[in-house]
Parts: sequence; C-alpha cells; structure tokens
Amino acid sequence: LIGIHALAMAELEREPAAVQSEAQGQARTGAEEAQARPTMDDMRFTKYDVFPMSRIRDPRVLRKSQGYQFYCRLCERLLKKPSSVDSHVKEKTHRIRAEDKGIARTLQSEASLLPPSPAQLGGITCAVERVFGEQSGLPQTGTREAIATQLEALLSAECPDVTVKLFGSSKSLFSLKSSNVNLFLDFPEEHVALSEAMLSTVKVLKANAKVYQKVKEDFFSYNKIPRILFEHSASSLQCEVRIMSSNPMTVSSLLRLYAELDQRALKLGLAFRYWAKVCGVDRPDQGHYPSHTFVLMVIHFLQQTHPPVLPVLHQVGVVKITGRGKRTIYCYDDIIARGGN
Repeated sequence: LIGIHALAMAELEREPAAVQSEAQGQARTGAEEAQARPTMDDMRFTKYDVFPMSRIRDPRVLRKSQGYQFYCRLCERLLKKPSSVDSHVKEKTHRIRAEDKGIARTLQSEASLLPPSPAQLGGITCAVERVFGEQSGLPQTGTREAIATQLEALLSAECPDVTVKLFGSSKSLFSLKSSNVNLFLDFPEEHVALSEAMLSTVKVLKANAKVYQKVKEDFFSYNKIPRILFEHSASSLQCEVRIMSSNPMTVSSLLRLYAELDQRALKLGLAFRYWAKVCGVDRPDQGHYPSHTFVLMVIHFLQQTHPPVLPVLHQVGVVKITGRGKRTIYCYDDIIARGGN
C-alpha cells in the first residue's frame, strides 16, 4: 500500500509539468503559424517584388540569408528590416527595373495586336524620316574625322607612333547631333606606354587652349577605363579619348558597313536609338543597354524579316583573318572595297 501511494503521489507531481510542457508546445506552434502568416508589411512589399524570406525557395539566396528578413527579386538583393525595404523601393535602380517589368508585361499582353494599317505605316515612315533629318549627326561626319586627324597631327611631336581613330557612333554613322566624338588612341605597346600616351594627350590638349576647352582627365572613375574629356571649340562637340582593345573598333566598322549597305538600316537604326534616348533607356550606368545595342536590334530585325532587307555578313564569305581560342576576328574591309557584294 505504501508503494502504491508513493507512485500515485509521483504521478500527481508530474501532471502539472506535462500540462505545462503541452501548453508550451501549443504556444510554440501558434508562434510558428503566426510567423508563417503574412504580416501587413509582407503584403505591402510584395507589390514591389520584395518578399519575406519564408517565401523564398532559391537555395543560393537562402545560403546567404542569415540575419535578413526580405529579398527583392527584381534587384536580387537581401534586406534586413522593413525600413530597409522602404528605402530600397525608392532607389532609382529599383524603380527603373519595376518600370521595365511593367513594360514587358504590357508587351506580352499585346502580342496579338493586329498588323499596322497602311496609314499607320505611312505615319511611322514620316516620323522616321523627320527624326533622321532633324537628329542625325551624319552632316557632322567630316568635322568628327577632322578632329581625329588634327589631334593626331598635334600628338605626333610628342608620340610619333600614336594614331587617333574614331570609334562608336562617330565611326558607325549612327550618331546623333548630341553624340560625343569618341576617339581611340592606337599605338604599338612595345614602343609607347599607356600612361605616356594618355599624359602626352593631356599635355597637347591643354597646350592648345584655343582649339580644345574644358580638358578633364578621368583615369579612375569611369568603368576603370582611363579617358580624357574635352570640348572642340570650333564645333562645340564634346569629345572623349580612350585607350581600349580593338573590339569596339571592330563593332563600329561592322555597323558602318551595314549603314552603307542600305540607307533604310541607317534611318531606322538612328530613329530607334533616338527613341531610346528620349525614353531614357540607353544609360548603362542605370542598368540599361548601351546605345549601340538598339542599332544592333534593328539590324537583326532587318536580317530576319521576310524578305530580308540586310544580309548576315558572317554567312556571305567574310574573310577570316585569325582565331584566338573560340573567338574569331573577321575583316570587313574587303567587303566594303567590293561595294558590299
């Protein structure tokens, strides 16, 4: 009897602890369910493509998520608290990406639009012709080439092995009146050091103050590519001197060839580029494409339309010069010499 009584008393003593443990378990479950339920902040942020970490399943994000409460899918950025989200969605980069996403959704929903009518096509043609006449930098081509020739002549006293060449829209003919004059310093590296070429250019520009104004060297801040900025006094054109690889020169030469093959490519490409400038979507520093990308889009469209307006030059016997690994460098000068045939 004494043993039975002792067991009964022990059970009575354990019962409150079991009840307490069960209550604690229920409290934990309730807290977890409450945490899983979306809060007002969570629902408010989802319209900005910012989600609580409980809704993120990407293991690459989760591995870095310790200490963060939210994740922006547009910018692929982790955020610690609601106030951080409020600041982030006001940033210019996030707003631009949100606008781009809205435009993409609109285009997808309107993909089944009817083809344009003859009247609409006529209106587009008039608009393209007007933009080309008002905004094209083609009449400035001679001036831009003269700037490069003049600077090279002045540099010859300091660095006789250096040549100055146009690249970018000044070379490709797809320049707007407001486009910079892009200049490229070309020199044999075994004879001239990069720093020597750039410093000599600065010296020559500053020594000819009547010809070149507002000379400014920028050797560190712009995408880590050294450059020199100045204004050509006679034409008021803004100019930029850089040192870089030959790839931009190759792209510029290719675009110029397409422009010379068919005037329609030049007019439509320049109009599309002007549209990108007006809409502010040609600024790489804000997450957009560079301006020559819009010209490439036009060329691709004119190659793929039926019947095609432009040939695909890589498929019409372009002369192969050399190969570097998987990359191939092509020469287009022979095609230009043959009149594009």
